[in-house]
Amino acid sequence: MRFAAWVMGSLIFVGAAGGAEVPLADFARHAQYERVRISPDGRHLAAISNVDGTRVLSLIRLSGRKGVNVKPREGGQVAEFWWATPSRVVYSIAERTGVLEVPTQMGELYAVDADGGGRALLAGVRLKGEWKLYDMIRPARTRDGKVLVEQWRWSGSADGAFPAAVRMDLRTGAGVEVATSPIRNGTFLADNDGEVAFRVRRRGGSRAARVSPRR
Repeated sequence: MRFAAWVMGSLIFVGAAGGAEVPLADFARHAQYERVRISPDGRHLAAISNVDGTRVLSLIRLSGRKGVNVKPREGGQVAEFWWATPSRVVYSIAERTGVLEVPTQMGELYAVDADGGGRALLAGVRLKGEWKLYDMIRPARTRDGKVLVEQWRWSGSADGAFPAAVRMDLRTGAGVEVATSPIRNGTFLADNDGEVAFRVRRRGGSRAARVSPRR
């Protein structure tokens, strides 16, 4: 309980994106927090914050309790995030589309440093205009500055697609395909060694099978 109270106290002191200070009363009144996660080295916290109706990514340095709010582009909401390294976070964006009230994930992945710098769109339709959708492979595994992500090439087929596992650079977004699902709509998982596997979804359960990565 003491740790939880200390965490919430740290979150209250987060500043706005760009370094501008947020009045304590305003921040406490409008901000709500969810999915609070500590960095692998224990020096930072990240959380999804609800600020004036928009879900933003809050990044807090625990020493000094200072931080920033990383706001998505206009009309966007931060949907999910992962600590890829002790100093870099990957996050996804959702938007309301059509008549749907619940925001829909856009298949884009962004990355930002723990201090709010180095923000970049790593992958997604807006980057190169290619109809490819991306998601993180769970659990997040990073090797030599590269993280495993799932890539879906949109073909318009109602039957779905054969997703690929890609090892993507956390700074540039450049990626190398390391595996392809042998079935449509397969879901990749990462093992403790940072290699990939896929889970075949079936009625009444699922079955996991090993995928040999490309060398």
